Amino acid sequence: MITVTPVAALYLYLDWRAEKRWSESVAMLKREGETLSLMDLMPPRLPESENFAALPELRGINIIEEGDDKKGASGAKRQALLDLMSGLEKITPRMYQGITLGRSPDWSEIMAELKTASFITDLPPMGKETEAFKFAIETRNPLLKVLSEASSSYQDAEWVPAMRDQILPKHLAALHVPHYNAIKMTCQALNLHAIAAAESGKASAALDDYRTISLLSKALVREPLMTGHLLSLLNNRNGLEIVWCLLKQRRLQESGLADLHAVLSTFRPEQSFQLGLRGELITGVNNLDALATDPDGNGLYALAGMNVKNGDIRSWIGRAVPDSFFTESRAAFVELHMDHFMLPMKRGGTWDVVRQKDTLFEALGRGGLYDPPFERFLARLFLPLFITAAERTLHVEAMRQQAIVACALERFLIANGRYPEHLDELVPQFLASVPLDPVDQLPLRYRQGDSGRYRIWCVGMDGVDNDGQVNLGPGDNPESILSKPHYQGDWTWQYDPVPHLPTPSRLSPPLGGLPQGDWTWQYDPAPQLQIPSGLSPPLGGLPPPSEPLGN
Repeated sequence: MITVTPVAALYLYLDWRAEKRWSESVAMLKREGETLSLMDLMPPRLPESENFAALPELRGINIIEEGDDKKGASGAKRQALLDLMSGLEKITPRMYQGITLGRSPDWSEIMAELKTASFITDLPPMGKETEAFKFAIETRNPLLKVLSEASSSYQDAEWVPAMRDQILPKHLAALHVPHYNAIKMTCQALNLHAIAAAESGKASAALDDYRTISLLSKALVREPLMTGHLLSLLNNRNGLEIVWCLLKQRRLQESGLADLHAVLSTFRPEQSFQLGLRGELITGVNNLDALATDPDGNGLYALAGMNVKNGDIRSWIGRAVPDSFFTESRAAFVELHMDHFMLPMKRGGTWDVVRQKDTLFEALGRGGLYDPPFERFLARLFLPLFITAAERTLHVEAMRQQAIVACALERFLIANGRYPEHLDELVPQFLASVPLDPVDQLPLRYRQGDSGRYRIWCVGMDGVDNDGQVNLGPGDNPESILSKPHYQGDWTWQYDPVPHLPTPSRLSPPLGGLPQGDWTWQYDPAPQLQIPSGLSPPLGGLPPPSEPLGN
């Protein structure tokens, strides 16, 4: 006679319930055409003759030799790419304020910084700073020019060996991407060189640099990883500063503007965000599988950032967690991921994800990380991070659409000797259609300015059209606020500089909250705002400044 204890009966019931819920989750994935295999998300292999990343200088930078990321030819190539930014690190944030603030770099300040860092030996004559910078970076980093000049022969890129051709770890959390930081540094160096080239009249060199950044970013987003998408966002957002410089200086003729438009059109941040979400769905389920088979019982604690040694009482508790907990957690992760990310993306794109974030936080529970329902532990840990990624994606997509329209406006000017009264005049010769604001899905806003240029804007996170007003608030750090949910202003493409705002020690918003405004690309200056002294901070104090996206 078989005797079933109450504890065993409970475990059997929990297992049955968990497996039933997981089966329903798998059925939902199948109905929606989703997969739990990373290899199913890989695109077709790119022929090497068409692959920019198959160049000798880039081949193999994504692999680790002998278990050490610094060893072998691959390690040496990565180091050569990392060295492209050596001595230039401190000037980078000053180069990325064109799109957001309409400000060109202060070249005299930059050259003084480079002299202090021993990047250059003597300060150049006034007015020759950009030529001197371009010459210095090319002399010290000939690899930069090699990559840039080769870019015109390619339209796509994929790391060699591609992810599909590698043996992936059983647990995807152990997947290494040793090339990411090297690519980040390479794109930053290309940006600096391109901005100097654009401002010194070398438009073709700047366009080659921008094309190279685009190709390296394409290689990143051929892999279904959210980290690759985020690095691609960073590279392309900073690359838009090159576009801004070229258009501000009116350095390109019709053919160059058409080429620039074509490169901009190949970058699709919302598509790469969706691919990254699919990859994170698979990785999340894989992580839970790894935790379920963890022989030491320490995986849950490690995931929460806790260091537990074998033999610790918590290790014994970890081993006692029933399998049903991990099965329920897999199902909960899939359900929440699908309901609040994949399905909204399919219905209405990234904005649908962002605007429904409150329902996500309600579903996750308002308690802490370790509060019930416990099976939502992993979802609580990771899903809120994807909301931040969605907000950044939305902002960069808005800037990309503005850049496309700005290129079309300059082409219209060359053809007609004037800017159009309305964006509809750009269709169909320069645009297939007027791009839509990624937030409210209305055509981008546009107005000519008194200075003879124009501004293009999208409504910001508040969804309110504030006539192109950029409202940074104190601190003068655009990347710390523009893509944040509390920003109440427009995203604007502009060439006349937004005035510097003082940073008082005590400040509160006006009645009704933060000032209203939009995300705007413009050429006319925003009005100077006067900040009264002696004001008190809002409840909870000012939000901490974040690292600029250009860093």
